[in-house]
Amino acid sequence: MTLPPRGRSLLTERVRMRLRVRPARPVSPFPAAVEAAAARRRRGTAPPTVREPATPFLVLRRGPDDAGARPATGGADTYAFRFEDVDVPGVACTTPQPGRRYRFRTTVTNLGTVPASLGMVEIYGGGSWQYPGGMRLFAMAPFACPALASVEVVVVAVVPDAVLAVANQLVVQAFDLMQDPVARPLDPVNDRHVIAVTVNKI
Repeated sequence: MTLPPRGRSLLTERVRMRLRVRPARPVSPFPAAVEAAAARRRRGTAPPTVREPATPFLVLRRGPDDAGARPATGGADTYAFRFEDVDVPGVACTTPQPGRRYRFRTTVTNLGTVPASLGMVEIYGGGSWQYPGGMRLFAMAPFACPALASVEVVVVAVVPDAVLAVANQLVVQAFDLMQDPVARPLDPVNDRHVIAVTVNKI
C-alpha cells in the first residue's frame, strides 16, 4: 500500500481521489437526433407536421351547388352530361339509334387546388349501375382540367346495338388516373366521379 505524502492523512488522500473521478457521460447511438430534440425543447417548438400532398378533386356535379359530398341526395345526373346526334349538332338527344354517331358531352369540375393532368372519361352501357355485371365500356377520352375550374370533354362514338338492346342507362366516369381515382366504380350514388343517365330505347 502506498503511503500518502508527509503531512496528509490516509483519509484525506482518499477523499481527494474520489473528487478526481467524474462519471462518464452516456453516449447516445443517435447523437444528432438527441441534439435536435434537445434544441426543440429549448426553443419550445414541436416536431414538424407531415402534411398530405394536395390532389385534384374531380366531380361530375348533379347541380350548381354540388360540392362532391356523397351519398348523393338530390340533383340530376343530366346536369353534367348530355349527348347529341353528330348530324344534328346542338340539339340534345334522348333516343339513340343503332349505327349513328353521337357526340357525348361531359362537364368535369375540379374543386381541388391541383390541376388534373391525367384525366379520363369513360362511358359504359349494356346494364344498369344497380347491376353492373353487364356493363361494357364503349367510349373514352383523356382530358386535363385546371385547379378550381371546369372543362367539357367531348367524345364522338357509336352506341353499340347490344347496349341499346339490353338497358336504357348509360354510366359515365371521370377521374384522374394517378391522383384522383374512382373509389366505387359504376356507383353514381356513393362516388363523386360517377353519374348514371337514363336514355329512351327505340
